[in-house]
Amino acid sequence: MIGDEADLALARLRAELARKRLLGTLGDIRDRLNPRTLAEEAWESVRERGGEAAAEMVRTVREKPGRSAAIAGAIALFMARRPIARGVMSLLNRGNEDETDGAEDGSAET
Repeated sequence: MIGDEADLALARLRAELARKRLLGTLGDIRDRLNPRTLAEEAWESVRERGGEAAAEMVRTVREKPGRSAAIAGAIALFMARRPIARGVMSLLNRGNEDETDGAEDGSAET
């Protein structure tokens, strides 16, 4: 009987320790899955990768300034394509207006 009681007490102790480990693990999981924690980890990852990408770009620009300038110019032209097109069309329309004005003046003289 004494052996049975000792075994039972030992089993209860083991069960209690296992329960405490399980609750601790569940607490850790809950903390890791907390939306705020997930957002902070994601932001940290983005910051690290952004810093690495920026450092890589700076190194590339230093190594190949001509290529970098050409790419930057192409991007600037692409972004300004509509204002540039409007300016070109405005210049072309002025030329057409000048020719039209000259044709009207020339036909009135004959």
